Amino acid sequence: MKFIISVLLASTFVLTLCNGVGVNGPENNRYFVSVTGSDRNPGTFERPFKTIQQGCSILKPGDTLYIRGGEYQEKIIIRRSGTEKGDIKIQPYEKERVVLNGEGVKDKSNLIYANNKSYFCINGLELCNSREGDTPTGILIEGHGQGIQILNNKIYNVKSEDNAHGIAAYGTNGIKSIKDLTIEGNEVYDCILGSSEAVVVNGNVERFMIKDNVIHHNDNIGIDCIGFENTAPKNDQARNGAVVGNKVYNISSADNPAYNGDACAGGIYVDGGRDIQIEKNIVYNCDIGIEVACEQRNQAAKNIIVRNNLIYSSGLYGCSIGGASKENGYAAECQFSNNTLYNNHVGINIQKSNGNKIFNNVIYETKTLIEGEIRANHLAYNIWYSPKGNPQKLNGFSDPKLKDPKNLEFGLTPDSPAIDAGDPAFRPDEMETDLLNNPRIRGKAVDCGAFEYRK
Repeated sequence: MKFIISVLLASTFVLTLCNGVGVNGPENNRYFVSVTGSDRNPGTFERPFKTIQQGCSILKPGDTLYIRGGEYQEKIIIRRSGTEKGDIKIQPYEKERVVLNGEGVKDKSNLIYANNKSYFCINGLELCNSREGDTPTGILIEGHGQGIQILNNKIYNVKSEDNAHGIAAYGTNGIKSIKDLTIEGNEVYDCILGSSEAVVVNGNVERFMIKDNVIHHNDNIGIDCIGFENTAPKNDQARNGAVVGNKVYNISSADNPAYNGDACAGGIYVDGGRDIQIEKNIVYNCDIGIEVACEQRNQAAKNIIVRNNLIYSSGLYGCSIGGASKENGYAAECQFSNNTLYNNHVGINIQKSNGNKIFNNVIYETKTLIEGEIRANHLAYNIWYSPKGNPQKLNGFSDPKLKDPKNLEFGLTPDSPAIDAGDPAFRPDEMETDLLNNPRIRGKAVDCGAFEYRK
């Protein structure tokens, strides 16, 4: 998947620059905001603005708005775009704590909002208490745009019993997409989401990177890549993206009123997306660890690669593949490889799907290893194990001899049958490493599971 490699390289390059002077190009004008300032001031360090919105309203390409520490009760609208040569940057001054609090704001449905805007970076803010409107959201990006970065923000107490999001990108234009979008290093927690998701890309969104975020203690899906919900009139499918290195835990809809007690929330979910890589994520204590499916009839999630992930203690399924009913779509031509699954209620669940490949995994479950019908899917070179035995007569049934999984050490011991047990014809692409960034093949063949054995 060459497009994934290019996305990864591009994201790494851009983010390295973002931590320095500028994101794209040199920093031009510097403006300042302080809770003790005035919007009649010129926005200098000595005479700062009082509101973040006043600062945002004058930013031009290459400008940076530095926010002094404190609590700001306002909603922010991104008024202008940056350019490829100069992003607009909004961030705290040095390491000061900046809280954008929706409590007391008249219109607090979206704390930060951008529509048809490009080349801007929101970095290092704390957003909380978005609770009203149609769909309360911490950061909402709509329409079209490119070169957008949402980095290192903390988002919590976004609440609605209908629909809510921590971070959302909705590509609503059928011709122009939201593209080159990076969502990295954020923490989203303690949100009541209704029927929606903590972090979502939906509709005409492409070339996105969702990386190194921590998503936890929310009552519905952690990360979702969605297609076919009529978000855009054309190209209505999140695509050509990657979900990498995230930690997602304590995600359950059991107490969500929208689900009437049904515990079915996924830590990471691809619902109708295509050409997406799900890699090196750690997902635990969720209803479903990682799910690839499509809820829209006669549509499909296609070419999704799920590899080198660790998934454990899922209340329902470790991995779920395919539509749940005749009314749903399906999953097709997807790959599930080199994942380690442990202590999930069911290791792998196969539903409405075809042409998917499941190989080089370690599935160690105390209850059920696999449910559903394999049908037109291909399983090979997996290590399966349950203390209850092998009533399904799965090939490759053997204790993988993990180091100490009860204490969360999931690497292989020297005598593990998972060593060199993967597909002998398998060759990793030039970017692939194991979950700990070690070379993917160290012996005669690839090891099964997310961890390549190291002496």
